Amino acid sequence: ILFGSVLQKGKEAHDIDVLFITDKKRFPTLKKEIGELNCLNIKKIQPVYHEAAKFHLYLSLCSSA
Repeated sequence: ILFGSVLQKGKEAHDIDVLFITDKKRFPTLKKEIGELNCLNIKKIQPVYHEAAKFHLYLSLCSSA
């Protein structure tokens, strides 16, 4: 999920804020891949990681309120 200045500024944004929804098993691999991408990209990815199960729970709580 993209968020932050990249949505308003586009090419003028300094970085790309991304919410990654993943599980604990895949987290280390995802973190490593983001690090590798950041070594190559001009605009760095600023990751926010959230566990899938907890994210779904949070969404269900918000929708029932």
